[in-house]
Amino acid sequence: MPDDPIPLQYAGPKTAQQQVIAVFHREADLLLAAGRLEAAGIPAAVTQRATSWLMGFRSAALAVGEADVHDAIAVLFETPARRWLVEPGKN
Repeated sequence: MPDDPIPLQYAGPKTAQQQVIAVFHREADLLLAAGRLEAAGIPAAVTQRATSWLMGFRSAALAVGEADVHDAIAVLFETPARRWLVEPGKN
């Protein structure tokens, strides 16, 4: 049995190295924050999206690479998205 993990077809190379920095309850806020980070040159990913057929969009987490956590928090702290920031790794 090999010690190397089996690569997942859907996982990108940085999937395991991302940290959640914000959890949003409105999709519009999430998309604006992700766009703001992308405009600042910080790649962002939407993770842990929870939806309900009856209630529609409920919540989703915004994650960035570990190397970009502090810069991403600084960018979002200057926007209304600061209210959705969470301590990295504790969503």
